[in-house]
Amino acid sequence: MTGRSRATRKRKLSLHTELWSVRTPFRISGKTWEQVHLAVCEIEEDGRVGRGEGAGVYYLDDEPAAMSRQIATAANHIESGISREQLLDVLPAGGARNAVDCALWDLEAQHAGRSVWNLVGIEEGPIDTTMTVGLESDPAAMAEKAAAACEFRIIKVKLDGDRPVERIRAVREARRDARLIVDVNQGWDLAQLQRFAPATYRLNLLAEGLEAEGGRSVTADHADQKKNAASASRCAGSGSAPAVIAYWSRSASSAGSSPNRAL
Repeated sequence: MTGRSRATRKRKLSLHTELWSVRTPFRISGKTWEQVHLAVCEIEEDGRVGRGEGAGVYYLDDEPAAMSRQIATAANHIESGISREQLLDVLPAGGARNAVDCALWDLEAQHAGRSVWNLVGIEEGPIDTTMTVGLESDPAAMAEKAAAACEFRIIKVKLDGDRPVERIRAVREARRDARLIVDVNQGWDLAQLQRFAPATYRLNLLAEGLEAEGGRSVTADHADQKKNAASASRCAGSGSAPAVIAYWSRSASSAGSSPNRAL
């Protein structure tokens, strides 16, 4: 089965939400999760059920209830056999479209009797998964979590304005073998970026470092501040291991995730 519509098959769309508890609270700059709320889309066709989920983006008000309502507006298209390509013109980018798209991929794979990765021509093999260390009460607690994740070679470390240098140094001491990524989730202003970037020269990536301004990142909107951030990057690099400063714009986000673009 291809991604094209199958008019001979009648589909049934089902929607619900699920609430998953996390093992321990997960904290980033400005927000803590103790539960994960999901919109779940199920598409039944010829005795098979394709399933997809969407968690949305909290700062875009892309919440599960709203996603479910958005999917419901496209119910006739979905049940009439819409393809993944046609879906792009029916639903905007976001959690709702993600959930439907995943359900259609699942359904297509089941009809074909193949895996999704096989359908798209991806060769089977191991991949590196990034493990995230959330904000904890102190640097030692974050180092302990990083040390416990010894099977992961890439670790993303969440930071804010509270002792960021001490936190990242503690994680680095605990995992000298790992590639480190810092994600500040808009928790710094430009002055903090310039202050803290030199201490992060051993990192592989600094993501979402600057606080948003009017729905867009500060660095994405102001050329002079881009230049200053780039200067901080060069300062942080100090030779053979330059830090990479990344920025994002909410308006550029196409599917509920923010693309990192090097300055």
